[in-house]
Amino acid sequence: MASAVHLILTADHFDLGGIAFGMPIDNTYLWHGHRWREFSESGWWRRWVPLLSSVGLDIVLPIGGISQASTVQLVQEAGLGDVVSSCLRASFPGCGRCWKCFHKHTLLGRPADLNAREIQTFLAKRPLKTATHVLWWIGQHDRWDLVPDLAHMKNHDLSAWTMHYAPAFDLLPDWIRDHVKQAMERSIPRMPDDAALIGQDLFPDAP
Repeated sequence: MASAVHLILTADHFDLGGIAFGMPIDNTYLWHGHRWREFSESGWWRRWVPLLSSVGLDIVLPIGGISQASTVQLVQEAGLGDVVSSCLRASFPGCGRCWKCFHKHTLLGRPADLNAREIQTFLAKRPLKTATHVLWWIGQHDRWDLVPDLAHMKNHDLSAWTMHYAPAFDLLPDWIRDHVKQAMERSIPRMPDDAALIGQDLFPDAP
């Protein structure tokens, strides 16, 4: 919520009705990126939605039902793949050595040094950081050598990772729901109700 402080403080001046956050499904319906949860029952949702609503602001999560992989797809479809950067370590096109460059910029065709310290540190962490997305990335690139102890997850079905989770639309305020839904449905297929992603827990022994 710290990223929205300036918008909250100037909401009346700019007559804002809501504040949008770039939280993908990795952070909404997946707790720490590996354990499925009902996001509307999470502490984050129950804390912030009523609080902002009390001052006349809606929380808007336009990408709350899609993964980082799908957001990259939308960026490419919009013709913005050559101008965006998620890297926090260097200016465009990124450092090529951080975690974001590894799991996001490589989807845009940019190089990353997989031996870089930060990337190796997070690859070795258990539970795996940004687990579902990274395991999907590893499967797409057949790089199970990067996480040999997780090779048993090779057969875990992550085909729904590039689909949208329709119930996420219910979290959107009425005034923007149809617009987001129509835009999403044009580009991202709907996740089936029986997708393995729903209800998954990749690291059940983790606290």
